[in-house]
Amino acid sequence: MIKPSTSIFLIIYCLFIIVVFNKNIYSSTSITISGSPIPITDIDTNKMANQIQHTTDLNGPFIADAFALANVLGYPIGKSYIGSFPHFELGIAVGAGCTNMKYFDKDDPAHDNGTLPMFAPNPVLHFGLGLGGGFDVLGKAFYISKSVINKYKSDIDYEARGTTLKDFKIYSTGVKLRYNYIKEKRVLPFYLAFGGVTFSLGCNFIYGDISFIGDYKYDFDDISVNVPAPTNIPMNFDGQFEANIHWAIFTLDAQAIAYFDIFYIFSLYTGFGVAGNIGAFKLESTGEGAATTTNSTYQTFTGTNQIGTVTFSSKNRYRSSPVIPLYILGLEINILVLKLNAETMVNLHNRSDVNVQFGTRLQF
Repeated sequence: MIKPSTSIFLIIYCLFIIVVFNKNIYSSTSITISGSPIPITDIDTNKMANQIQHTTDLNGPFIADAFALANVLGYPIGKSYIGSFPHFELGIAVGAGCTNMKYFDKDDPAHDNGTLPMFAPNPVLHFGLGLGGGFDVLGKAFYISKSVINKYKSDIDYEARGTTLKDFKIYSTGVKLRYNYIKEKRVLPFYLAFGGVTFSLGCNFIYGDISFIGDYKYDFDDISVNVPAPTNIPMNFDGQFEANIHWAIFTLDAQAIAYFDIFYIFSLYTGFGVAGNIGAFKLESTGEGAATTTNSTYQTFTGTNQIGTVTFSSKNRYRSSPVIPLYILGLEINILVLKLNAETMVNLHNRSDVNVQFGTRLQF
């Protein structure tokens, strides 16, 4: 017999697994139909809602992880140590988290299972300051909103392909403390130098809130209706929608990176890291429009191709992966005080999700 204390432990453990590792925090889609020539109860609205929800649930977790991978970006630096105070660096970087990259492999099931590749951008201004004793600190920041853009250019057109952007604001910020544990060592003068090993701990936050309205078309497959016997028909929705996309992710990351200088011009660095994430991606939308069908049996029975006015509401929230192990690889080109950098990190959990960034900076 299982002891009560053991039972309580198992329950708590199971709840922990569900809360921490269940990426789908909540998701729900509801559909109602009005003005139909047949009784509404004769139309399988649950199947319609499930079809929309299925597509959202397939891709929602990929979007959440894309922002988590983008959140650790923003510190493209190919040197193990900036130097003692007052040495500093200043630059810009543009990067993105990329998930479901298996989609581009035509032999992988991800290519045809309804999922899509996801990309989450994260451009930043970054800066660093030497503290001495092998320590330096790096920071990053970015902010943009519709009001900021309109302040400088009020005639921007926010309409594109039937979609109108109502409002948006995006910001990213973070700080990273580094410690140069193993110092630089010359292996072959001028040709090769071991740049040292540096440990770092970073704290990052990425946030976005975007709302828009627009046209929406969706084709439902095999929706059951009674006309007069149960019949599966295609259903075509054509209407308008309003949506809000929101993400907020807090990430702590730790890294250990080794640096190598080749001919002084090239700095190659590689290492491992781990990112712990708290946060989620949220999508909420509502819409209304007309539903029609090309099914001849339905048209003969009702005398019209109109099914009715469809109203839908969908609320979804997806948690980013709580822990992402990372392999890091970067290359920096040194032109005196000017540095050009390219860097990528691979999610070791699935070895397909990656992030990439390109940066340029001045180091003094």
